[in-house]
Amino acid sequence: MKSLVFDSSTIITLAMNNLLSLLKPLKEKFQGEFYIPLSVKEEIIDVPFRSKKFKFEAMQVLKVIEEGHLKIYDDSKLERERKELARLVNGLYRSKKKRLKVLQDGEIGALVLANSLGSSALVVDERTTRMILERPRELAELFKKKMHREVWLDDKALERFLDKYGKVKIIRSVEMGVVAYELGFLDKYIIRKGKKKNELRKDLLDAFLWGFKLRGCAISVDEINSILTIEKV
Repeated sequence: MKSLVFDSSTIITLAMNNLLSLLKPLKEKFQGEFYIPLSVKEEIIDVPFRSKKFKFEAMQVLKVIEEGHLKIYDDSKLERERKELARLVNGLYRSKKKRLKVLQDGEIGALVLANSLGSSALVVDERTTRMILERPRELAELFKKKMHREVWLDDKALERFLDKYGKVKIIRSVEMGVVAYELGFLDKYIIRKGKKKNELRKDLLDAFLWGFKLRGCAISVDEINSILTIEKV
């Protein structure tokens, strides 16, 4: 069966924008399964429930899981592969002879699961994960600017990483949101007060894109403008 695997970041973006409800109609349209690995469950449910911060959001996510729109995949048998990936990916970049930790447990677990299942895509909003797979050398330059010191990329380690995980497709919550917009799943938020239909839909699309940008998703202003142009609103 087809599947999408979600990282913590995308679920958090949806929760922070009060759009977890989109998972149900999107899953029905996709006609496949939406999964999170155990490490993502730990980050977005277990940890918040042990504290006060984001506990309410965790309760909302748990409700979606209990309703079956998002499923927890028991990936305990993939522990060895997760450890191998953690050693590999968190050794790709070095600065002052020290390894840079670039991916967290949830991202690693989601990437391993998506690769293992042959999922249609890994849904992740963190820029780092996407750049490692799509533009790893640009990421090294980004680290240099951010850290103000030299950063080296291990080419041999990168080759091993891409050989195994390079075919995993990455999408973000914003791409899912655009699909939801195109299918009319967001139309209930349109405020009809004397504006023309195209103006209302432009307001809707612009509002949700900026909501995602400001509350979790790595999307640039240029990308937002490009989407608005493509959607012809």
